Amino acid sequence: MQIADGAAETGSDGTSRLPQKGDCIIMPAGHPHAPQAAEGLEMLFSPKDRTLP
Repeated sequence: MQIADGAAETGSDGTSRLPQKGDCIIMPAGHPHAPQAAEGLEMLFSPKDRTLP
C-alpha cells in the first residue's frame, strides 16, 4: 500500500503505524490488517496475489 495523500493508521500482528503521504507499507498476506483513514486518505493498493476475481 502506498499513501498518495493524507495518512492512515494501520497495524498487523500487534504493531501500529501511521504512514503519511509518500510512504509505502507491505502488509503480509494471511495476517489481519485494516488500514483506517487518519486524514483525507488516498492510497494505491497492489495485491501480490493477482488471482483475485
